[in-house]
This record gives sequence, structure tokens and C-alpha cells, in this order.
Amino acid sequence: MNAKKIRVAVADIAADTDPTRKAAKLASLSKSRAPSIPMNEVMSWEDWLKGRRWRRELGNRVAPEVIQRQRGSSDRRLRKLFKGRRGLPFTPTEEL
Repeated sequence: MNAKKIRVAVADIAADTDPTRKAAKLASLSKSRAPSIPMNEVMSWEDWLKGRRWRRELGNRVAPEVIQRQRGSSDRRLRKLFKGRRGLPFTPTEEL
């Protein structure tokens, strides 16, 4: 969908006064691959993982994958707490 069509669709949704129709139009406009988090329901592990993968892909577009500093002022304290490492071990999404 190009930008002009999106603007027209958003204006149409804003003009609608029926909240049910407005929600349905917004849902059809959104083509997100990440599942929405249910308000009063339990989110499944598979949905959570799918959302995490999607957010990680999105984040990698704007920032490098590894953002941890090489050195820091609290290294001595952290290494003592985490058995020689600077923090808890990170599990890549692919391994979950």
C-alpha cells in the first residue's frame, strides 16, 4: 500500500463514528507480523516468540545487533557477580 492510499484509509477511519467498524478498519490496515498482546488473556509462548523475532528483525534495521560495551566502569563488580562475565548469558532467539 503506498503512502497516499494509507493517508486516505487513515482519514476514512478517523471520520468513522462507530467504534466497532473503526477497530475493524484499523485491524485490516495493519499488516504487522507480530501478534498483538491480548489485554485479558494469556499470550501463548509461540506468539511471544514470533513477536520477539519480529521486534529483533525490526531493531536490527536501525541499530547494530551487538550493542554491549567492550569495557565499563563496573566491570570488576559485574565479573565477580557473574562468574567472570559482564552479565547474564544471552540466548539468541533462534535457540529458544
